[in-house]
Amino acid sequence: MSERLRDDLPRLVESLARVARRHRVARKLVVAPNFAAGRELLRRLALSGDGWIGFEVTTPHRLAQRLALAKLEVDGVRLLDSFEEQALLDEALDSVLTTEKGVLADLAEGVGFRSRMHGAVIALRLAGIGPKEIDAAHFAQWSKKLFLLRVVQRYERLLAERHRADVAHMLRTALDALEDAGTTMPVVVDADVVVMLPGLGTRGLQGRLIRALGARGAR
Repeated sequence: MSERLRDDLPRLVESLARVARRHRVARKLVVAPNFAAGRELLRRLALSGDGWIGFEVTTPHRLAQRLALAKLEVDGVRLLDSFEEQALLDEALDSVLTTEKGVLADLAEGVGFRSRMHGAVIALRLAGIGPKEIDAAHFAQWSKKLFLLRVVQRYERLLAERHRADVAHMLRTALDALEDAGTTMPVVVDADVVVMLPGLGTRGLQGRLIRALGARGAR
């Protein structure tokens, strides 16, 4: 459990107790930074003597998966696991390196180069930054900008060709599902009340998801 959640624990337990008393038979979804934090909070709620029946714990990524699943299935797209993601990133990187000459080609054999490139591509995508934004950005070294742009473009093409979705794709699809539902919470959320705990990431695509849930009644 994060330090912030630990400090807020008494207040959060009381807040959930009020939700439990107000919505005794309703389905109540608790969106937590991780499952352990959410379950610990429900354990404390049960010890306090207030009912915990009807509560379910989830995380932003698991909720995004629930929201995105129907559209991904219709499109014939499957979520990548971590090993597939790394393999696809390697393939994109190798594809670009075959035509690369100079300093970056030499660095490619160095320790940590691939992991740093993997991290950069994933971080950019989770931030909602794609080829268009990279192309418009200012880089001190044009060659590095071009290299990164080509790797991201190749990775995105591979995702499309293989009918695969990474976490960023899943989050974007979840956002589309919320948009399609208008101002109400989509039925697939399957909850009468949605409670969001402190400590959820508020940047990038996940931040957009949290704000979109809040705009549709999540507390």
